[in-house]
Amino acid sequence: MRWLWLTAFFSTLFWLRTIPIFMRAQDDWVWFIALAVLSAGIGLRKARVTGFNLRWLLLLAPLAVGLWLLPFPYSVPVVLLILTVVLLATSGFSESLSWVGLPFGLTATVLLFQAAILPVLYIFASRVHEIPALTPLFYWLAKLFDPTVAFSEHCIVIHQVYDVYSFPVRLESLGFIPASLITIAGVVLLIASRRSLRSIASFIGIVVGYSVFRYLLMIFLVVKFKTLTIFWLPLPTALSYAPLIVLLIAWDYRGATFPKASIRLSWIGYRRTFGALGLITAAVICVVGLLAYHDPGTRKQGRLLIDELHSDWEWTTRKYDTEWYGRKSGYNYYCLADYLDHFYTVDVGTDSLLPDLLSKYDVVILKTPTSPYSQREIDALVEFVKRGGGLWLHGDHTNVFGISTHLNQLASRFGLRFRYDSTYDLMTMALSIFQAPPIFRHPTVAFLPTYLFATSCTMEAPLFSENMIIGYALKAMKLDYSKMGFFPEKDEQNYGFGLFLQQGGIKYGKGRVALYTDSTCFSNFFMFIPGKPELALATVEWLNRTNRFAWLNKILFTFGLGLVLIAVVVVRSWDRSAKLALALCGGILGFALAASVYDGYVRRCYPLPQPRRDYVHVAFEGEHSSFTLPTTGLTRTPEISLHTFYVWTQRLGFFPSYEPALEEALRKGDLVVIGNPTEPFSQDELDAIITYLAAGGRLLIILDPINQEWAPAQLLGSLGLRLEEPEETEEDKAPQRDGENRGPQRRPPVQAILDDWPLEPAKPVEQPQQVQHEDTSAESDQTPAYIISPDGDVIVLSARPIGLQGGIPLLRLSDGRVILTEVRIGKGRAFVFSDFYLFTEEVMGHTGEVPDPRKRSIAELEYWMLREIMDLPQPRLFWQKDRKGAIAPKSTAEKQLQQP
Repeated sequence: MRWLWLTAFFSTLFWLRTIPIFMRAQDDWVWFIALAVLSAGIGLRKARVTGFNLRWLLLLAPLAVGLWLLPFPYSVPVVLLILTVVLLATSGFSESLSWVGLPFGLTATVLLFQAAILPVLYIFASRVHEIPALTPLFYWLAKLFDPTVAFSEHCIVIHQVYDVYSFPVRLESLGFIPASLITIAGVVLLIASRRSLRSIASFIGIVVGYSVFRYLLMIFLVVKFKTLTIFWLPLPTALSYAPLIVLLIAWDYRGATFPKASIRLSWIGYRRTFGALGLITAAVICVVGLLAYHDPGTRKQGRLLIDELHSDWEWTTRKYDTEWYGRKSGYNYYCLADYLDHFYTVDVGTDSLLPDLLSKYDVVILKTPTSPYSQREIDALVEFVKRGGGLWLHGDHTNVFGISTHLNQLASRFGLRFRYDSTYDLMTMALSIFQAPPIFRHPTVAFLPTYLFATSCTMEAPLFSENMIIGYALKAMKLDYSKMGFFPEKDEQNYGFGLFLQQGGIKYGKGRVALYTDSTCFSNFFMFIPGKPELALATVEWLNRTNRFAWLNKILFTFGLGLVLIAVVVVRSWDRSAKLALALCGGILGFALAASVYDGYVRRCYPLPQPRRDYVHVAFEGEHSSFTLPTTGLTRTPEISLHTFYVWTQRLGFFPSYEPALEEALRKGDLVVIGNPTEPFSQDELDAIITYLAAGGRLLIILDPINQEWAPAQLLGSLGLRLEEPEETEEDKAPQRDGENRGPQRRPPVQAILDDWPLEPAKPVEQPQQVQHEDTSAESDQTPAYIISPDGDVIVLSARPIGLQGGIPLLRLSDGRVILTEVRIGKGRAFVFSDFYLFTEEVMGHTGEVPDPRKRSIAELEYWMLREIMDLPQPRLFWQKDRKGAIAPKSTAEKQLQQP
């Protein structure tokens, strides 16, 4: 038995490495499984398999279903159980081989019971953090080791010469999750070894006592090493629990049943076996329904009200267009309101939130209030929800502008609350990332891709409230009113870590409430980064329902417990091994079917709504393109970032999206953008592009002349185009040294050139009527080339000029080369622009800037191109400032169609 404590230890480390809690999932999990199985093998070295009826191989069927339906890491114990059954089946001819199945089976059993308790631990740990009631106890214990320890504001305070350390007693610091997993594993092992209830109680007492000792030890280590990371880094965490395992081995001095056990699986009949298996499976499905079932409710009309009366932040009242720039235009909810208005009916209100107004709407969005709500408004909103309304509260980090204070006046009426803190990635202090769980997703995240937060706060909610977004691997730091934006110092050592709610909610009466903790994510500059549109639509869709079967969760759970009792009665006289085999297989089958049934039910009941009116969808393709957007972090490479170009499409009323696959981009996009293609296309993909264009699709290809790989030539060739060959430089002619892989070379940064050269050339530029030459001379490579409009106006200096050959020329350079050309295929149109760098964030600037004339000209060039490709009228253009009153009422395409 003593070796089996190592099985409990390594199985716990397996879950800590594969389930995101303090860190994102890691891929070194197999070593922990191997060590857990090895430890179990040593602990079971004297056990024997005395018989195995081959009809038990039928259990492979439910296990196979579980393996098929369950995602990693929940599938790992299923694999171990399948190996167990196969190995036990060899008992008729190989006693040694069949014995190998025992450690696999025991490890799988421990992992399965830990997996069963994990969702409960996850929910509890995300709700409960500081435990002030325990602080006095730990304070008096700490004083036994250090008399200078103080107690202040529910914290243990330790003074050093230059530092003061404050320790509130937190559940995560006490090691709640790892200690609970070890406890579950230990209880399973003790029951399997037929220990008494007294032994089990003693074991639990040892774990609790050690957790207290560990916490005291860790806070003194934090003071010594001046870092709180020892509480959550993997190696210190593992080392901190190693003494517990040693203690358990020393405690378990008595002989155990396991070393002398004989495992025998005798057949008990088809009807009895499958009857019990069905009972257990149904029981698990029903019990899981307590957390996994979501009431589909009754859908309402979808009338939305966004309150502006109480908010002087994230405004919705001014259109996001091509004339308005700056910080206020970015931190703005206009695009969110406009997007939602394509799916629902959206009004922006400036009147008091009283019953007469609220009766006209189904969902009310209260975003970033900077002034308080009156008591009459709070009462009206509570009654609005109770009668079936939906309420979505948007908060933000650190109580900035008093947002959380004002929202909590209302949220507290529902048992919810925004905390006054800010969150970061625990390891890096960067923006945090959320990936929805692989199973049992809440309807609000059922279709959510990888989601980047922009610094949220956290929130409080009851244990049985809605588990929408449980953020993981988070560092939660309390506000500092003395700092700009109330952001705390990043080296602050008093912080929470692990699991926190970043969106949660509750059903109240007939209605629903949702709290979201990061308003910045729905700002204009972030609104269409992947995940934001999906979260906005799914949350409003969940709120746009009145509750209908909210009581069914409790009925399912009660019915499931009843089935468990019936199953216990049915199998009470069976052999111990048969009971365990059926319990494990029925549990796996029930859990797998529950995941499939409930998740499928959520997707069917809560699909993303379809737009009620058309819009232009600009799909940025990512499978073959080489550009960056802030999808999983802020862009660190502005020279290849298209973030500003991406966001600026919204100024024309378009809605952009990033599509990782070309197939999805072609399916969704009215306009598909391929930016700096570097990955080669298959012939099927090229054919799909041509088919898309022939059916009326629009395509914009932005090329980087530096990229001379196969992909651009391949794509251009399919459209009948090619790039002009740049003249070989002296560096290119130089012999290549052995081992040198020059590859495509990036030219020196041209930002300095753009800054030094004027917006327009010193002499007027005449619009060339045709390309003067096909090759690029050395002289022209040294001379700056300006982009010239079809009417002869100078637009801006080209960053990396190279000519295009073929198609219908639309824009030329001042030396006559074509920089933008058009190809028409069927009903569709493809534009090719050959200066990718000009549209990068390094040249265009970031989304919050008020652009100078040069950057404004580049932005206007983007607008002109997008209007051209979508056949939209061209207004008076920015670069036509010297031609007063100049209007371009027709697009270039319309002009060309009128030419004989």
